[in-house]
Amino acid sequence: FGYIMDDDLVGKGIIHKIGRFLHLSGRMPLSVKRVLKKKGDMNIRKIVAYRHPIQKGIKFVLNLGSLGKIKKKVDELGYDDLYHLRAIMQLEDGSLYTFEKTSVAVLKPVSSFSNDNSVDVNVSGNLSLSSAWKKAENRMGEEKFYSYNAVDNNCQDWLDNFFRANGMMNPELDKFINQNVVGIMKDQGLLAKIAEV
Repeated sequence: FGYIMDDDLVGKGIIHKIGRFLHLSGRMPLSVKRVLKKKGDMNIRKIVAYRHPIQKGIKFVLNLGSLGKIKKKVDELGYDDLYHLRAIMQLEDGSLYTFEKTSVAVLKPVSSFSNDNSVDVNVSGNLSLSSAWKKAENRMGEEKFYSYNAVDNNCQDWLDNFFRANGMMNPELDKFINQNVVGIMKDQGLLAKIAEV
């Protein structure tokens, strides 16, 4: 157990080290590995990006913790809400997979496309699931691709990088995905630190 005595375990490094040891942060989840092994060679035929308002309870806590400053910032920046983002891809065999960034990268089967707030993503040529995944991972770096930070390594940052790495980004998709989270969380002090966890 020599790794337990690592000097980085002092202070802020301890959570990161425990997460790395348990494969919870900064590493590809086993569930993603299984999908890539099973379906990775299949080409992506269609992708639809979705956004959903974050849960009311989370918004309430953020607003309460910021004494109303979060809502005020959202309004000032011209957003109607704060969103969680995800996408669904269809592979050449017709199977559907949702992919998103929560506290970890997620790639799991779903039964259908959703009717929620969405935009179609331009997929051209032959691009396999494994190739698309690897391009995005290379763009962000493995550590950042598989870890999470609510302010600057969140669902929108992750999807933005996925689409840019694969040449799918366009102005409509960029506007749909990106909110100024850094601007919203700016000057929130402890609340911003708590949101990073």
